[in-house]
Amino acid sequence: MEACDDGNQNNNDACSNSCALPGCGDGIVQPGEECDDGNQSNNDACLSTCKAAKCGDGIIHQGAELCDDGNLSNTDACLTTCQPAKCGDGFIHQGVELCDSNPTPNATCNQCSLVCNQGYADCDKAAGNGCEVAIAGDKNNCGACGKKCQNPYNTCQQGQCVAIYGPEHTFAGMQSNHFVTQGCCSVGCA
Repeated sequence: MEACDDGNQNNNDACSNSCALPGCGDGIVQPGEECDDGNQSNNDACLSTCKAAKCGDGIIHQGAELCDDGNLSNTDACLTTCQPAKCGDGFIHQGVELCDSNPTPNATCNQCSLVCNQGYADCDKAAGNGCEVAIAGDKNNCGACGKKCQNPYNTCQQGQCVAIYGPEHTFAGMQSNHFVTQGCCSVGCA
């Protein structure tokens, strides 16, 4: 049974030479189709939707692409160039690299591993912001990440928690320890 019959030998019109209506997958490029290779394979140059295979379509084109995740991110396993992410590609692969070849604050990048400059640390482990803490003077990361000066009267100096004033001071003639605030004792201070 014929779906159509236009009486000509032109495959590029509304009825093919085999008296079939044109459609994607018939092997004939029709208006609205970028290509039509007549098969249902999505791994070649023409997708089963009659669109030309290209990087970013979410389908790996055999022989032309090593990956294709269909997104616009360069921080995952597949770059927007359809090449796998790797150390030295210029992008920080989230969860895998802390740096790449890009400059990083207070640090250098050595084979995609962060090397902090002396006196700095990467306490938040966030890619891209480098070694964000100066551990010699940070009260919440004093000398090392997470080492907090617990006493509210302490400060961090040269990586050590040091009392600057507080309940541990006794002066001549005092019967017991008293708080010292801004150089003034809590007892007998005018």
